[in-house]
Amino acid sequence: MVSQKRKLLILLHGYGSDGKDLEPIGSYIKKNLPSLDFICPNGLEICAVNPSGYQWFHLSQERNYVFSEDVQNAIENLYHGFIIEQIELRGIKIQDVILCGFSQGAMLALAIGLTLPDKPLLVVSLSGLLLDKIDIVGKNQPNLLLLHGEDDSVLPIENYYKAINNLRQSDIKHTSKSFNNLAHSINIEELDYLIDYLADLLQED
Repeated sequence: MVSQKRKLLILLHGYGSDGKDLEPIGSYIKKNLPSLDFICPNGLEICAVNPSGYQWFHLSQERNYVFSEDVQNAIENLYHGFIIEQIELRGIKIQDVILCGFSQGAMLALAIGLTLPDKPLLVVSLSGLLLDKIDIVGKNQPNLLLLHGEDDSVLPIENYYKAINNLRQSDIKHTSKSFNNLAHSINIEELDYLIDYLADLLQED
């Protein structure tokens, strides 16, 4: 039986998008896991290349995906300005939080989970990557789930394998799976895999 203790799924959208983009994903997950609440915040800044959307942190034209001061600021602003607020509002703990990001949102979710001393229950990376020069903090890391499409042309599958290799070198446990015929997007097969993983995790918790 899945744990009845309330958990909070925070969905972080991709570059140039907004929170509404992931609301159908959250609804689909909650339909299968009713004890899981979800929220889809907008990025912290207006997107530099799409003023109708948002970004979590600045991306250089060269697309150098490096842990920068902008990323550190995004971590502090999202964690202290939003996540902590949600935790206090709902009367839960950081260990009751699942951070799930797509693309740039996945980069930030991984950065939060790996660099802050207080760890969420789970970090999920959907079509994301592990930023270069990231300073991993602590030996006890959150559960990590990395999912990626093999046909991704925006953040090619090589980024997925690089992240796995870096996590292994740091002796960080994780679960990973790639999906055939999936580009830079999310499909039902991937979502159903995520739901099964979450169901097992919540049952253990």
